[in-house]
Amino acid sequence: MTGEASVAGGGLAEADLRRLIDVFRETGRRSLDLRVGETRLKLGAPGAVAAEVAAPAGPAVSVASPGVGHFQAAQDWAPGAQVSADTVLGRVRSVWKEKNVVAGTAGAISRQIVRDGAFVEYGETIFEIAGGAA
Repeated sequence: MTGEASVAGGGLAEADLRRLIDVFRETGRRSLDLRVGETRLKLGAPGAVAAEVAAPAGPAVSVASPGVGHFQAAQDWAPGAQVSADTVLGRVRSVWKEKNVVAGTAGAISRQIVRDGAFVEYGETIFEIAGGAA
């Protein structure tokens, strides 16, 4: 990755490990389990498992990004938070526009997939809402 010497056992250099951790944080992913040679890197977002278990049962409806840009949550959304169809969950900001991310269905937040401040593509799933109608 960086061109630096790898750690013993054919693993990753420290700089590579640090970069992987940074990318993990930037993308808002929930987990990463990587093995290179004898080196294993296993990361998990704090509360990720609890967040997925705590969400109410029911069909999950995806809430997609309405555009390309940086996502900004309207508040800290906890799993189980009740929303209506017209609830603004956040915004996607680009250089030229700002678009609201609207729930689109009533239900409870199952999980927030994209962290606040992360870059999103058009159509990328940002939230999942349980109990909503597709």
